[in-house]
Amino acid sequence: MCIIYDLALGKRRKVLTSTDCESDSFTAVSFAKSTEKLTQYLVTLTGAPDYRVIVWIWEKQRCVAQYKFESFTGSSMEKVIPSQASFHPTDPTTLLVTGKNVYKFFKVTETAVRIMHNDLIKKSKCAASTHYTCHLWMEKRIIICTV
Repeated sequence: MCIIYDLALGKRRKVLTSTDCESDSFTAVSFAKSTEKLTQYLVTLTGAPDYRVIVWIWEKQRCVAQYKFESFTGSSMEKVIPSQASFHPTDPTTLLVTGKNVYKFFKVTETAVRIMHNDLIKKSKCAASTHYTCHLWMEKRIIICTV
């Protein structure tokens, strides 16, 4: 359950729940920064056993779309554990999810969440860890920390 509080009023404003997944917990949450009232997106990540990214129009308590991560990735079958999700600061339709063996950009529409690309390592000149602990959007860059 994800509960949204109005701190000015000191009241619970909305409660978001998903019955589509096996997980009983949300592990991360982030709002999209938008001036448009109609695109007030919120993203949540669910925990084990079925890690998912879920995009909501939170004012309407409606799930727009979701993406279920595969449990393992690559030929070495390394475990996938998403831990952070956030929207681009000026484009509320672009979303990044990072975590252990997770680096994925998504494009959000009114009905779907689609993978854009996830080839950070191919663009990098050095072999880096694939355990991304956190990320931060900058104006034209993104900072990603690893173990």
